[in-house]
Amino acid sequence: MNMSNDRDPGASWLTIAIFLAIPFLRFFGIFMLIKKVSRMINLSKKQTDLIYVLAVILLFTSAGEIFSWIKSSLFISVLPVSAIAVALVLFTKYMNASQDKLDSYVSSIGLRDEAPLDEIMSEMGVTERKLRRDISALKKSGRISKSAYIDEGRRMLVLNPEIVRARQATKRKEDEEQAKYQEETEYKHILLEIRALNVMIDDENVSKKIDRIEQITRAIFDIVSNKPERRREIDTFMDYYLPTTVKLLKNYAHLEQQTVLGENIVSSRARIEGILDKLVEGFEKQLDILFKSDAVDITSDIKTLEKMLQMDGLNR
Repeated sequence: MNMSNDRDPGASWLTIAIFLAIPFLRFFGIFMLIKKVSRMINLSKKQTDLIYVLAVILLFTSAGEIFSWIKSSLFISVLPVSAIAVALVLFTKYMNASQDKLDSYVSSIGLRDEAPLDEIMSEMGVTERKLRRDISALKKSGRISKSAYIDEGRRMLVLNPEIVRARQATKRKEDEEQAKYQEETEYKHILLEIRALNVMIDDENVSKKIDRIEQITRAIFDIVSNKPERRREIDTFMDYYLPTTVKLLKNYAHLEQQTVLGENIVSSRARIEGILDKLVEGFEKQLDILFKSDAVDITSDIKTLEKMLQMDGLNR
């Protein structure tokens, strides 16, 4: 992209304005103006068309104005068209400044795929409202992709949506894999901890109950590992029942190691042994609940098969 400082400046704006203000020189002024405008870059089609329309108006009005000026010899008669000429010069100069402003945005953004809104506002010294208007102008002028958009949640100007979406998809996949890895690591740690406590505990009856708890817990983990979306269904199990069970087993192992069997030790062990039966029952119900949706699907599939068999005359 050619920047504005690479353009041939041609005649100065002051020279053009003087030529346009003098009737006999206006034709030359219009020629210089059109030549200067043609050297400008990045004007939109509407802006270019407007400049040439005004130039044509000046051409058509100049002849009558010259005749009137000669006839009346009053300079006041040239003021209306001269005012148009001056306004045209000022408008063109303003548009050139606007184009340079848009070029500055391009330099500020650079080749990035996305840029923070706050950073752009700080570098350009504009308000957010002005920035949003300028972004629309950048898209219309073709300086940035027409598919560019503002990500309101992250407050980012996304300049290359395809690359950004691909990057976000990769990031989501990596996060999901990391989360799955962390969950599987957590599951393995819990199962190993239950197994270690079972080894420490000598009571055979209690050990059998711990075996059953480990077996059910492993089955639950297998289900949510294969279907991570069901992890939320065992939140209470993971956040309360399982850690509390592990805590009780640790307490039991500690009590069992005591050489003096006092009343409190004996009663505490008995209470833990009693609750283990209820925990086994509760864990089994948790596992059964996870199969509820599968049972519904199975029932639906069977009913559909039965209807199809009946419709096709394949049932007995």
